[in-house]
Amino acid sequence: MAPTGLCPAFSVAAGASGKWLAVGGTDHFTQLWNAAEGTLAASLEATKPPIGAVAFSADGALLTHTSPADGLVWVWQAATASPLLILIEAADGCTLEGVAFHPDGRRVAAGGIDYLSTGDRTGAVCIWDLPTKDKLSTIEVGVYAVCFDPSGKYLAGAGIEDTVFVWDAATQETVFELAGHQGQINAIAFDPSGSYLLSGGDDMTVRVWDVLSGRLVVAREFDSPVQSLAFGPDGRFLFCGNGNTTCYQVEFKKLLEE
Repeated sequence: MAPTGLCPAFSVAAGASGKWLAVGGTDHFTQLWNAAEGTLAASLEATKPPIGAVAFSADGALLTHTSPADGLVWVWQAATASPLLILIEAADGCTLEGVAFHPDGRRVAAGGIDYLSTGDRTGAVCIWDLPTKDKLSTIEVGVYAVCFDPSGKYLAGAGIEDTVFVWDAATQETVFELAGHQGQINAIAFDPSGSYLLSGGDDMTVRVWDVLSGRLVVAREFDSPVQSLAFGPDGRFLFCGNGNTTCYQVEFKKLLEE
């Protein structure tokens, strides 16, 4: 199937260098843009629409996108727009809601929801080793989003029961369960210093947590559900993608102080 042109974006990610911008569409394709030149470099095809999540490795060399309907995670080489590998049933048979690279670029975490479960399992987060294509571990918790902290020590997940989970990435032991949201948590992000973990969701709040203690630092209310969170490379600005189709640029220091 060939791309038919522009379509609504379902997910967006930017490479750390600022060169690459990936836009996952409601169709079969992730559009890979050379942001520096403003040109479309390639259209990366998945098997089924939409493209659920996109993420770059820390060095920008690799791009991953998910195909939620069939449980596949595709890993691409950004420079050549060529596929590197496909992870099958990447979230252990669950729908794919989130994907994230470990800072070392060798590991990927994929998480999702088990909507067909008849038992206690709500979903799963799986950590994969890309060079060997081995599944290293599975955490039996359903999530809407996942992210690693900049050091790679912690893995966080936006749990389906309005709770943010923080796990030790090496042992998968639970470090914190952070409660407080009054609705679905759609997005989580560590700041570039690794000191803070942010969560945003349908309750129209962004909550800032201290990573070392698990303490809630501040909760800020917005005028729309928060759908996505991302920091600029230097951590000065936080970008909030909102349910009313707006995006806010917020000075993070002021968010902490106000």
